[in-house]
Amino acid sequence: YDDSQVLLGREAGTGPVLKREAVKAGRRVLAERLPSPARVPQEYLDKIKTLLWNPRYNMNINPDMIEVRVFNDIRNMMDELRSRHREGRRIAMICAFTESEGDPKNKLSWDSVKNIRIGYPLQSGFDLYKGLDLRVKWLMDEKMEYPYYWMQRFDKLAETYGFTSLDPVSVCSSVYGAQGMEAEYVGVVWGRDLVWRGEWTVNPDPIMDYVGGKRYSLKSIAQRDRARALELLRNRYYIMLTRATRGLYLFFEDKGTGEFVSSLLE
Repeated sequence: YDDSQVLLGREAGTGPVLKREAVKAGRRVLAERLPSPARVPQEYLDKIKTLLWNPRYNMNINPDMIEVRVFNDIRNMMDELRSRHREGRRIAMICAFTESEGDPKNKLSWDSVKNIRIGYPLQSGFDLYKGLDLRVKWLMDEKMEYPYYWMQRFDKLAETYGFTSLDPVSVCSSVYGAQGMEAEYVGVVWGRDLVWRGEWTVNPDPIMDYVGGKRYSLKSIAQRDRARALELLRNRYYIMLTRATRGLYLFFEDKGTGEFVSSLLE
């Protein structure tokens, strides 16, 4: 278990729940800790935790450890990901669960506005991408789309939509589809949910995550308990920012937050 990866208001796989259920079942509890991270260096994980929990200037992320870049134009970030893909690198794009909720009844549809995360129009009315001729789809089906996405089988992924080919950055993952996965180069679209206003602040308006229902979804919690929502959002961004093994590319949908994080990285 890893309590820092809890995404919803109530999850069964937390440390206290596992220990309680083991004791109730009459089992002896033995807890062991992994000796080291498997994906990226511990130093990088510590830097990301600093950014999200105790931000300060001069974070000094060593580019030899992992390349971190902030893009002011999402098209440039997408072009860089395409370039890495042409080089034979494994890439992925992950977006904050904002602006559109996904259409669970029509997950494969490119016509449902709920399935479009980057483009115009968006379900939320957010017009940042107006006039950019972009159309990036989510939420992918767990069985028919996500496996091909993380295996980098974009040809097979295209077939699920009835296409002959597919731009590798025309689809993106949510935090749910990214948890436990990795790619060499990952582009993260940092949404308007976790914003910097002199401190990390939750903005509930663009959040479209209804997973967990009326009581335990991030949307519901953000509207009634900002402190708990902030804890969950930090967990979510920690996951998204630690999927890359070689390069992390960032695009911020909130300009002020992007400027602040850029100043830290400089």
